Amino acid sequence: MKKILIAIAVMFQFSVWAQSPKLIAVINHADWCPSCKAHGDRIYKEFINQIDTASIRLIINDVTSEASKEKSKPLLEDAGVAETMKSEKSSGMIFLIDSTTKKVIKSIGVNKSTEEINKSVAEALKKK
Repeated sequence: MKKILIAIAVMFQFSVWAQSPKLIAVINHADWCPSCKAHGDRIYKEFINQIDTASIRLIINDVTSEASKEKSKPLLEDAGVAETMKSEKSSGMIFLIDSTTKKVIKSIGVNKSTEEINKSVAEALKKK
């Protein structure tokens, strides 16, 4: 699952270079996280696959280990949210970040329903 999420994140990184998304969605994932394990497939199918890359830039922040954090760091830096995410250490969370201010607008657990997650995204987009 981890390799799939990382591949998806890289794919989305390339697709948004020429665009200016309104939000940055950072998913803190860890291999040892019970919520990530329980909800990873659903998040992939019902959230990640449905993201409008013109409006939202997706980053999978792997917080499994120090080595995985170092691998995720360039993606966070490229999006300008590395400093923002230093204080957001919880796994199994989706952080919706304003692409201009780099401040977290809203965070929601991956254990929430797809409807709740989509509602949070819609609310965050309206704040932009």
